[in-house]
Amino acid sequence: MKAARDTQRRLATIPSPKDLHLPPGAAARVQTPWHATMLDVVYMIFLGYEAGRKAINHLIEFEPAAKENTIVILITELTCYGLLLGNLENDLLRYPRLRLRQQNYREITAKLYLEIDSHRDEAYWRPARELLPQLKDRYERALGETMEQAITTFGR
Repeated sequence: MKAARDTQRRLATIPSPKDLHLPPGAAARVQTPWHATMLDVVYMIFLGYEAGRKAINHLIEFEPAAKENTIVILITELTCYGLLLGNLENDLLRYPRLRLRQQNYREITAKLYLEIDSHRDEAYWRPARELLPQLKDRYERALGETMEQAITTFGR
């Protein structure tokens, strides 16, 4: 996260697309140093959330709380992942590394979804269960496939 803060400081020194006085709509088509640095910020945040999600299993023993926290982290992590996949396809270093994670996200998300959904009548699992629609939405946006497809592939 320190790297993300450092990159945000660098971003503050770069003129934004608004400051460049580009014609209307051109800012979305032109890759400026500001855009590249903003992707660096998102990438650093993505890596921080990924590390946080991996740490949850070691830090929280109470399973319903661990799963709830994992979902909270995955909601942001998957949002970053989808944005990065859509914008770094020409990055020869980061894009292949991001693509390697896709299979892992399918498996993690499907298993997590099924496990939480199987505890329908248990009160301790309610906070995690209430986050499932958001997890499903973020997963589907990021990976471009339905949760049902992920469950069919990995969940059963």
